[in-house]
Amino acid sequence: MNPLPSVNAGPDVSVCIGASATLSGSGAITYTWNNGVSNGVAFTPAATTTYTVTGTNANGCTNTDQVLVTVNPLPNVNAGTDQTICVGASVTLSGAGAVNYTWNNGVTNGVAFAPASTTTYTVTGTNANGCVNTDQVLVTVNPLPTVNAGPDVAVCVGQSVTLTGSGAATYSSVTLSAPGVLFASGAVTSLGSITVQTSAAGAFGGVVAYSNTSGDVTVTATAGSASKTLDLTFAAAGALTGTALTVNVADAAPGKTMTVSGALTDKYGNGVATNASKLKVTYTGPGFVVGSLPTATETDGSYEFKVLLGSNDTISGSVVVAYAGADDAFTTGTSSDDLSSSATLAPAAAAKKVNAGSFKGYVVVYARGYEGSRLSAKIGNDWVIVDPIVNNQENGTLFRVTDFTGAGVDIAVRIYIDRVLVATINLTTK
Repeated sequence: MNPLPSVNAGPDVSVCIGASATLSGSGAITYTWNNGVSNGVAFTPAATTTYTVTGTNANGCTNTDQVLVTVNPLPNVNAGTDQTICVGASVTLSGAGAVNYTWNNGVTNGVAFAPASTTTYTVTGTNANGCVNTDQVLVTVNPLPTVNAGPDVAVCVGQSVTLTGSGAATYSSVTLSAPGVLFASGAVTSLGSITVQTSAAGAFGGVVAYSNTSGDVTVTATAGSASKTLDLTFAAAGALTGTALTVNVADAAPGKTMTVSGALTDKYGNGVATNASKLKVTYTGPGFVVGSLPTATETDGSYEFKVLLGSNDTISGSVVVAYAGADDAFTTGTSSDDLSSSATLAPAAAAKKVNAGSFKGYVVVYARGYEGSRLSAKIGNDWVIVDPIVNNQENGTLFRVTDFTGAGVDIAVRIYIDRVLVATINLTTK
């Protein structure tokens, strides 16, 4: 009796779909495989399959063995959607659907880079089984538009200028921006910036820019990542455009240096500078004027003078400031463009203040500057009411009222003026 051959089909095999495998038997002389496989000849399996080999030795005895060929799927690699950028901008390409990714053209997965021109990039992805697949993405690089915002413009303050531009054919809109400028296009108005549609050739127009403030303004036209600027100069208000005149008095008190100031402005609120024939100041009151009274406004429309007041001066009098319009005469009336403004001097009102303290078991409530008002103070559970507060001649405008509580008492003092709570003071009586 002859022994059977010890047939060996080889170790199990794993391949990626589309790859070939070669099966070779051993332990016999001739070999026959099922499923149309030839011994030692490469083939491409379509799916995972167990293959059986039958081996025959020199005595004609046969035996069999099996091998498992596993067919792994390819990863579903995705390079992402096509992208469009402007030249100089960066883009990030990131693959998906696999474990590891390799890009051509020196690109690193998930790392931003700036492509120089329109290019198709290929990513190769490898899954956990070592199977690979590829995908591509197109990155289109557009040149920057040559945006033209138009020539620089000079215009009088309070007036408008119409802006036009061109060179943004790559984009459907252009944004114009400038701080403090009111833009208008058709029925749309916007302060600070406005976005307008461009023509097929990239032109835009009919945008009105308006400012109530004199000075230089830079308007920036932006299309995508490209921009262009133009300068608008809103000229200062003319000497004959004054429509408002103010007078302010500060520190009108004995022993102080009183400051009188004000401004001449046009109808838009811009300061109006004048010459010496346009402003006249009349001061009637105590003290000594420092220098001379102003006869013109400064470049920003302001004026100012100071008066030294003695410690015994009585604060009374007036300041009258006049502005002569086109006729150079200081007259006012319905048919005149002249202006006049005045201020009356009066003692400064005493600063209003309340407080509370303690001595020898008493709680003392103080009030200053509230003459004629109703004072009510809740000291612990006791009420002290004074209605009205009168001027205490001994202490000037300082008024005080006391209530005995005893020493060493923690107490809350709530002070009301005309029934309105103005202060809560916590103290320990002494």
